[in-house]
Amino acid sequence: MLYLKWRHKRMRVFINWSGVRSHVVAIALKNFIGDIIQSVTPFVSDEDIISGERWTARLQEELQENQYGILSITNSSSK
Repeated sequence: MLYLKWRHKRMRVFINWSGVRSHVVAIALKNFIGDIIQSVTPFVSDEDIISGERWTARLQEELQENQYGILSITNSSSK
């Protein structure tokens, strides 16, 4: 019974980025994951936090609720 409840719950994935190239990769990952695996809800901050929303509270909520995270890091991220 517990398995059936888990099966219907959507998986949430936090996608972190830093820098222009990394952001492009993060958006592409969000779109790809959302299109391929419909049971996953990917989160990218600048796409999913609406204007005027308290972003610190939203990020904290997302980090607490998300089961997985993906770091989008490129060579230009460290510059």
